[in-house]
Amino acid sequence: MHLARSARAAPKRSGREERMERVRRKKLDDDERDAEDKAKEEAEDLAWKNQEEWDENAWLAGYLVGVKARKDKKWEDAEELERLRKKAYGDAPPSY
Repeated sequence: MHLARSARAAPKRSGREERMERVRRKKLDDDERDAEDKAKEEAEDLAWKNQEEWDENAWLAGYLVGVKARKDKKWEDAEELERLRKKAYGDAPPSY
């Protein structure tokens, strides 16, 4: 009974939002898509265990913040490697 959608629950997403979500997921590689599915399933299980209302939109927003943080970290690492490469080789790209 606790999992029934209440009148105060988040409204259903519009068709445009659904299409945007499908396009976003299509751009992910298989590993990222699997990790997202697993995290979503774990969050749903936790909501069930705690007898809470599952809010997919709120979960997705939080999950994407974490994904963005990981991507920003990768970009910072790539920029650091590029800075070190320039320091080692000067501005010219390495000759192979």
